[in-house]
Amino acid sequence: MLEKRLILAIRELINSYVKLKPPVSQLGSEDFLLAIINATEFFVDGKTLSKFILHRTINTVALILHSPVYLLPLMKTPFIEKISKLTEYIHSVNCEICYRFNFVANEVLKKLTEIAESAVGKGNLAHELLRGSDEFRTQLVLSIIYVVENKSILFKLLLNCGGLNTIMSILRGDSICKNQSIKGICILACKRLKIKNPKAVAIKLGFGVKDQMKPSENPVNVVTFKLDDGMCIKADRDYLTNKSDYFNRLLTGHFKESSEDEIHLHDVKSQTLNCLLQILTDKDIWHKADIDTLLDVILLSDGYLMNDLSCFVTNFVEKHRINCMTVPTIYRWSLESGLNLLRVESVAYALVAHIPDVSRFKMFDSLFALGYSDELTDDIEKLLLRYLNSFQN
Repeated sequence: MLEKRLILAIRELINSYVKLKPPVSQLGSEDFLLAIINATEFFVDGKTLSKFILHRTINTVALILHSPVYLLPLMKTPFIEKISKLTEYIHSVNCEICYRFNFVANEVLKKLTEIAESAVGKGNLAHELLRGSDEFRTQLVLSIIYVVENKSILFKLLLNCGGLNTIMSILRGDSICKNQSIKGICILACKRLKIKNPKAVAIKLGFGVKDQMKPSENPVNVVTFKLDDGMCIKADRDYLTNKSDYFNRLLTGHFKESSEDEIHLHDVKSQTLNCLLQILTDKDIWHKADIDTLLDVILLSDGYLMNDLSCFVTNFVEKHRINCMTVPTIYRWSLESGLNLLRVESVAYALVAHIPDVSRFKMFDSLFALGYSDELTDDIEKLLLRYLNSFQN
């Protein structure tokens, strides 16, 4: 009880200092404000006094932040990132301490947004981005992403004032702020630009042989494919010519293969061809196939002019197989195959997926380790620019 009374007395003293003119610079320091907010932890008994103190905490911090003179110094520190972190529930949604930190932190962020988007605030931010030192510009851009919600202001600060270039330059380098940059870009993509998770918006496509010609269980006209590894795979010749223009020309056209019962297919894996043929017969093999096989099936079906099958498997991978473990594999395949399928989707997932920071940083480490850093950062920047430019309309 004595501890609580001491905290109350300190807050009363702070309120007195807040009213002084000119403003007292120490009141706007990162450590001082965090100490006030962290004191919330001592008032979690659910009583009226605790609720009263909770609102007094918000009012005290709001009074300090009300002066624009404190905004820039705070935005040049990790203060806003730390406040944003407090909005996350560490223990559970039923945790009283988490709830109170969440409530106070959200109110503080609202106040910071109000000040940053004011005429004085946005003018100071623009000036600092254009004229300020490189040392503080990086942290300032990250802070802007956390607090500026107005689309027009965000567009001007990130594009007209070079904020996006600053944060992308961190991503392209080996700065110790790289994870901070990744976190900031993901906040920008998810909360400010509202980029959708591709898994959530992928259209469910149907594919099968219902109401169409089905392969015969005992086909009369059989073709055997001999692969480079020596494996031989049999298939219904009539069914393949019906499903693919490529096989139609190969097996019934003017090629010598049209009269042969055994045809040599080069650069094809037996596992991939088997999977492709089983999907054609309406078997749920794609649910069991690994990501590498499914990606090979997309490439193979594209080469065999099976557009419906290629679209179906691509859509299935997008909706059901993209995750933090497979994104690097999918992105590398997209580039190296030359198809560029799922390239944008894998980048979008990396930016907006609801996953822990540790998993996200590990995923990005794997992406950058692929050896396509320039392509990756360009893809991220193009995606962000596409959405930012829509703010002009």
